[in-house]
Amino acid sequence: MADPARRRVLVADDEPAVRRLLQHILEARGFEAVLAATGHEAIDRADRDLACALVDLRMPELDGFAVLTQLQRRQPQLPVVIMSAVAEPPDVAEARAKGAAEFLAKPFDVERLMAVVTALAGPPPPR
Repeated sequence: MADPARRRVLVADDEPAVRRLLQHILEARGFEAVLAATGHEAIDRADRDLACALVDLRMPELDGFAVLTQLQRRQPQLPVVIMSAVAEPPDVAEARAKGAAEFLAKPFDVERLMAVVTALAGPPPPR
């Protein structure tokens, strides 16, 4: 039987519509979305039961790179995906250099998003 902890995905984005969209996409495919509106909230909500994290690059106070660094300190095994509406090559390169598992440009292709989540988190258990 699959480990239920592998189904939890942290979604950190300061845009409520993006959080709701990602929650809908993830939950429709059997994952549980743990939502955070800020970088601080993302760090506070990160626990050992997460399978991966989807983190927006451009957030007030703590940006995605700062969240990535904090999450790596707390949970080095947690795969973190950086997302951004502005996928500038230097940002993509920096995300990779800092150890992000992947960089996804917004708006994202749902199938690509789910391929990345499934590769990192494993498939959700059958319903």
